[in-house]
Amino acid sequence: MTGMQYKLARIAAGWGIRELAEAARVSTYTVVRLEKGDALRPNTLERIREALENAGVEFLADDGNGVGLRIRTIDASASEHTQSNKNSTVSSVDEFSSKRKSGAMTIRETFAKNLRNLRLARNLSQEDLAARAEVHRTYVSALERCVYSPTIDIVDDLARILGVKAADLLNEDLNL
Repeated sequence: MTGMQYKLARIAAGWGIRELAEAARVSTYTVVRLEKGDALRPNTLERIREALENAGVEFLADDGNGVGLRIRTIDASASEHTQSNKNSTVSSVDEFSSKRKSGAMTIRETFAKNLRNLRLARNLSQEDLAARAEVHRTYVSALERCVYSPTIDIVDDLARILGVKAADLLNEDLNL
């Protein structure tokens, strides 16, 4: 596959460079290098491809006209990186929770609720928090809606910015 095809796959998944890098556990510079056509190690390419596949990108074999891709609808349990599909979008933690069968909140739901509540308690907009964390505003929104699962580094960065311990963001009983 070419760098442009990987870029198209990333865009089709609805991800920015940082989100793909985080999901694939590579640096943003690695994604930039890939998309401009630089050669990468096979295991790095495999991690990037796997992250894109987990986001719903399906790579199609070369049929004589080149390699192709398509977006498949994935169910909520199929990927830890997304909780939406072509037919529905989760707009809040409460809506996400109501779609679950059990009453207990997942750690992702707890994180999302605490992130939003702490951000609002600190009078920060999603844009302000995103700028301080050096992520895109839509990524903060997606975290608050349980669309993405954050890496431990993101949890740590956001906790530091919000003035709490990382464990506090994961605490179901957090009192503001």
